[in-house]
Amino acid sequence: MYGFHYLRWMTPLVAAYAESGDQRYADEWERLFRQWYASRDLVEGDWPGLDVVWYSLGVCARSMYVTQALAVLGEAVGEECWKEMMKTVLGGARWAAEEHDEFRHGNWQFATVCELLHTARVFEELPEAEGWAQIAKARIHEHLERDVRADGGHHERSPGYHGMCLDALKRAAAVEPELAAHPRYLAMQDWLAALMTSGGWVPHLQDSGIVWPEGVEPAEGSLNLEASGYAVFRSDIFHTVINYGPYVGHELEPHSHHAALDFVISGWGVPLAWEAGGPPSYDDPGYYDWYQATRAHNTLLVPGHDYTEDRRAACDLFSTTRELDVFKGHHHGYPSRHDRTIVFVRDQGYWVITDRIEAEAIWQVHGLSPWVRHGDGYVSERGPRAPRGAPGATGAGRARERSRQDPRPRDQDGGVRRDPLAGPAPPRRQVHRRALPLHRRTSHDPRRMDGPC
Repeated sequence: MYGFHYLRWMTPLVAAYAESGDQRYADEWERLFRQWYASRDLVEGDWPGLDVVWYSLGVCARSMYVTQALAVLGEAVGEECWKEMMKTVLGGARWAAEEHDEFRHGNWQFATVCELLHTARVFEELPEAEGWAQIAKARIHEHLERDVRADGGHHERSPGYHGMCLDALKRAAAVEPELAAHPRYLAMQDWLAALMTSGGWVPHLQDSGIVWPEGVEPAEGSLNLEASGYAVFRSDIFHTVINYGPYVGHELEPHSHHAALDFVISGWGVPLAWEAGGPPSYDDPGYYDWYQATRAHNTLLVPGHDYTEDRRAACDLFSTTRELDVFKGHHHGYPSRHDRTIVFVRDQGYWVITDRIEAEAIWQVHGLSPWVRHGDGYVSERGPRAPRGAPGATGAGRARERSRQDPRPRDQDGGVRRDPLAGPAPPRRQVHRRALPLHRRTSHDPRRMDGPC
């Protein structure tokens, strides 16, 4: 209900008119926009005190899309439609300037004040424009100093919302070039590079879809983003992200998930050990009991215990050498402390994971298809491939899909590629330890263990 009033769904008409010049696209924009304008104030939302139309992200998005439509469509729309489009943008700017008279954490204010600055500079002949610009610049600088972490990550730790804020900041910097020289502006791009896989995407951590940053190349080597709470292992083939950061609250809807020391792994440019990520829509009925829930993440699940938000997660050791990457961390999300060690043996391409907790727990690892018995362990029913439609579709959905495709990696000519991880069998599994050679045919037992693990 709220996102509908962003009007993003109407933007293909603007693109089609720009490409073809066909008047029917402008006419359809006019018909739909005027219908929306006439009925917009009749809609009531489900959240008391949060208007469906006059709230920050709606104002921000409409300003961006309608300003573009004004520039592209021009005289192709009628005078009354043009006036209503202008009133939408300028009324939104007036509202945003009044609403954001002081700093508040969150992606919604950050993005909105960036768009307010853009509007002020595009319509600089208006008598109010300079006042809007001063308010917007003050808030933007506050967000760069207080809402962007020291390692460049946005406060909420979600790649999707980080990318939204960075895109809004780029839009503001296009009309206010001094912003592009701010060290946090550059650090925000470096943050995406640190998390980016060799396949070109950033995993869907917290409430996020897969992010495909433009103009950003993956960083080199393994890195620890201490301020954000993400450890990254990287080799020529594999990429691992471990989450040990805090649960970040929010005055409306927190975008943190109820999990810590969870991980995602990709290899050969495709997902391997995966998670649910952000929902395709916040109206999804599984948002709270699946996407945000501990059971949708690659970590320990303690049945019967709620996962506390004040989890006090921490990294105890991060070490990287030519042969090994090592992460040790702990959290207090359960009544008993959970300690986890992850060792990545780079040249052999496998992971050894050790968990300690004084509780009966379920050891979880999710893939893109169900696990099936293979010898004394388990394998993925099918091999690695991207989420439905290709990796990067926002809100890829549940982590598991069913398919009967040949799982073996293939060369460009279609021939089966030699297994780069072929070698002697791993040692017998011990209690407290899981070895994960997560190539296209191996994964591990997600079943409940007997006794403490």
